[in-house]
Amino acid sequence: MAMTLSNVFGILGIIVALILFLSPVPTIRRIFRERNSLEYSQLPFICQVVESSFWTLWAISVGDRLEMLVNNIIGISFMLIYIIIFSSFVPASKRSTTALHLSVAAVLVGVGVAALCLLPKSSGSLSLSIAAVVLNCIKYASPLSVARMVVQTKSVEFLPLPLTLACFACSVLWGTYGLLLNDMWILVPNIAGVVCSILQVILWCCYCRRSTSSKKDPAVVVESSSPVVEIVPVHGCVIVVVPGSVH
Repeated sequence: MAMTLSNVFGILGIIVALILFLSPVPTIRRIFRERNSLEYSQLPFICQVVESSFWTLWAISVGDRLEMLVNNIIGISFMLIYIIIFSSFVPASKRSTTALHLSVAAVLVGVGVAALCLLPKSSGSLSLSIAAVVLNCIKYASPLSVARMVVQTKSVEFLPLPLTLACFACSVLWGTYGLLLNDMWILVPNIAGVVCSILQVILWCCYCRRSTSSKKDPAVVVESSSPVVEIVPVHGCVIVVVPGSVH
């Protein structure tokens, strides 16, 4: 079968998404080295598993979205590895909460599987696509936390430009993939990702010089109400988790 332009963009999207899927590795390595989950949260990884599961089920129901299927299976695999490592070192005081998060995720994925297996193909596909897009858009709302923190601290420390550009590239590639296939379910959430990434780049440009000035001037003290922040890059955006807010 000849490779089409949509296949090319799909493959490029998988490659860029793989970079994003690998980016939490330093955090996971630290957890493994410390033998403790510290103040990090497993919730971003669990949310990504749920979202990728719905996209996977949708791709199966549609039947001709191989690149989407492969991409999300890869995402699920990496996130599950991260969750297993995280759960192995979570403190006893947080195990019940971790178990609750995992149970809720399992129920949601189970509902998706039931929709695929029990509903007529058209209804099942529609339900799965709506759920996947909604989850995607909720994820894209997470950078609002980054924007607020940048404005408050006048620092782009928690707005890494390389990751933002990678998210932008990922959204552009998958958006183009959806456009070439005339698939609005893929196109719409990635348009949101492109807009979100552009806004973050604009924000970075506005505050990067101030951040540099603050580092050079020892008299300038940047205070933040969040002492430790976890940057969790997942497919399509950068999720910021303030330890203590989600456990």
